[in-house]
Amino acid sequence: MIISIFNDAYEKEEWENFNSMYYRLLLREIGFFDIPRSYMMDLYRFVERNIGPTVKKVYYGFCLQRKQSVIVIVIDNVFCDKKKTTTYKGLPILYKQWIAMTEESLKTRKYERYEDSPTFNEDVHAKLHQCMRRNSAILMRSHSNIEIIGASPYRSMEKGKRIRNENCILIYCTMKNVIPLGETFFAENLGEFRIDIREGFFYTYPRSMDAPLDPKDRHSELKIGAEISREDGNLIGTLGGFVNFGIRKEIGFITCAHVIHDEPEKMIENDTRVVQPSSGPSWENNVCGVVIKSVHPRSSDATTVDASLVKVDSSRKPTRMSFTGLGMDKIAKLKFSPDEIYEGKIREDAALNASCYKFGATTNFTSGKLESRLLTAIHLSDFRDPGQNFEYHDQYTVSSISSVFADHGDSGAFVFQCMENSGKKSLECIGMVVGGTSDFKIVVTPIREVLNALDLHDTKKLCTFEDEQMETDVTDEKPT
Repeated sequence: MIISIFNDAYEKEEWENFNSMYYRLLLREIGFFDIPRSYMMDLYRFVERNIGPTVKKVYYGFCLQRKQSVIVIVIDNVFCDKKKTTTYKGLPILYKQWIAMTEESLKTRKYERYEDSPTFNEDVHAKLHQCMRRNSAILMRSHSNIEIIGASPYRSMEKGKRIRNENCILIYCTMKNVIPLGETFFAENLGEFRIDIREGFFYTYPRSMDAPLDPKDRHSELKIGAEISREDGNLIGTLGGFVNFGIRKEIGFITCAHVIHDEPEKMIENDTRVVQPSSGPSWENNVCGVVIKSVHPRSSDATTVDASLVKVDSSRKPTRMSFTGLGMDKIAKLKFSPDEIYEGKIREDAALNASCYKFGATTNFTSGKLESRLLTAIHLSDFRDPGQNFEYHDQYTVSSISSVFADHGDSGAFVFQCMENSGKKSLECIGMVVGGTSDFKIVVTPIREVLNALDLHDTKKLCTFEDEQMETDVTDEKPT
């Protein structure tokens, strides 16, 4: 039988019959296989006029269950009145909520929390990584409804009602039961691995300035995990970590490019002013630096990097290392003492299935577990121009342990693993948070790839400001 985006209960002969019928119906109902641009523009205008600006994706497809052509619309608005607009030129409209967990995702996430849930060993992970490096980009080009490509040590069947421990390629699609116009089914296998199809999306993790969260404090000396934004921007992210750059070894910090440049056409602009915090009294100068270099996601088979290097303003330079949101209560819970937490080390070979830690502007200090090192995902940008959608290749995925590992506003946060050397523990940076998936897997770009893309090839260690004693915020926060 064939595992596809539809229903894994159908036999191969039935699929072949549906495939034949699919093209016959398309020809009869639409009149052509490839939709002319003018036809698509008419649809886009209809969507903007009748549904509004919260639409993330629009496409024609064939629905197996209905046995007819349909229009799929992905919306980013839980209050959208789906009953208001149900058809377009006689074709039914199927709506999909962009930010929402499916019932299947809830069931698989519950399964992952069991202590004896399966994990990858290094050999299997290496084979999966090789398989995905060969095929992910091709799959993304061939199937416009693919949102994420990853791997899983178990396979979900019957929408999560049954779980089988089996190493497989995991594909998240826009909507099951619908094939985009002119495309084909997914195969049963990719190389030696079975394919498991689920529904889900990838999101980057900036935060809107009008989000219902208290504004963060102004830090006269910048700290890891502090809230930042572009001076005239409307998105909030996180200061990840500090680096030295240039011949003069100036001090800069790294965050995500999509936090600083929220409009694609502004991606090449440097000298953009960055502020910390994102808002404050009008008499206060919150400028903390200017952008030196930005790297934006591009279509490539190589590891995708979404990062900006910001030169720190002289008035905001740290004199000693400090973190936001890290109280002594959390240190006691983790059994870390301040002088063991951070030494600026970089870890290029992140340890699979090991604990991870991050300092973020929204969720503060949290812990998780490195699940895999081989995710590929697509970020939906503008439904009118799919060319503006960004692909992220060869990313780490981190799963939450207790609370959510990262959320909107945490884009740019550096992720660390605790390593022990000669009996001493330290946090070594493995990557940077760029976003997450609809089932709460956090997407992290490997730190070495981030540094290389920002022309920091020779950087072997992050800034520690060793001339001064390390400082830790002491708060009365409850453990995350």
